[in-house]
Amino acid sequence: MSAAEVAPSGLFASWSAARAYLQVAQIAAKQTLSHRGALFAMVVFYFTVLLVFSRLWSIVMAAGHLPDWRPADLVWYLAITEWVVLSLPPIHVDITADVQSGDIAYHLTRPLSYAGARLAEAAGTAVVRMIALAVAGSALVPVLTGTLPRDPFAVAVAFPLALLAAAVLLTYQTVIGLSALWLRDAAPLAWLWQKLMFCFGGLLLPLDIYPEWLRAACEWTPFAAALYGPGRLAFGLAAAEPLVTVCLLLAWGGVGLLLVSGTFHRGLRVLDIGGG
Repeated sequence: MSAAEVAPSGLFASWSAARAYLQVAQIAAKQTLSHRGALFAMVVFYFTVLLVFSRLWSIVMAAGHLPDWRPADLVWYLAITEWVVLSLPPIHVDITADVQSGDIAYHLTRPLSYAGARLAEAAGTAVVRMIALAVAGSALVPVLTGTLPRDPFAVAVAFPLALLAAAVLLTYQTVIGLSALWLRDAAPLAWLWQKLMFCFGGLLLPLDIYPEWLRAACEWTPFAAALYGPGRLAFGLAAAEPLVTVCLLLAWGGVGLLLVSGTFHRGLRVLDIGGG
């Protein structure tokens, strides 16, 4: 019997399967919530990053650089982009471990798609992390900046966009993890993806400071939609920006799900069930 014959045919084959994935996400969320020490450490790291860069940007702005922005605007921008990035669990690490240990063979005998279950589990973890960081950021950033965001409503709009952005990024991290079916170790690809996300997504500074040609290139990637899209709302709300970001995220999310399904089923063809 081949791996492809054992695995379910799709990520979301039925409504009952969708409910099962939701249960997987709920279990993962409860487990993440029970690890309060890890959540606290993540919040401390989040605060440390914002503290360091808030002081750095105060010095840069005092020197006359980036005159059109306030240091507070940049801190709120970073608070949103780092919120998305830090909320993402390392799903590729779990998938790689399953492949290397051979445990993936046992997961394939379950009624749920392995890729779908892993994605649902990561989503449940990400939601808890996002809630924890959202609460922490809402309390800490005004303390660091001494002010509210330029447009509080725009920052509020950024929250649901960031949730959607995290979901989209998780699909691509799942693809990276599934690449271990060929590569045995997805770490190098994950490292490359992370660096591209930081650079092309505008993690630390908005894409507005990039050369025009580079900014145009970035906007053709999922990174800009996932990080710069929500983050730029720290500078205020432009008429159609949130809608454009939602459309881009939905489009990139659809591509990501197709890649997850295609990568998983093609990967099963090279997986030896007997050898793990």
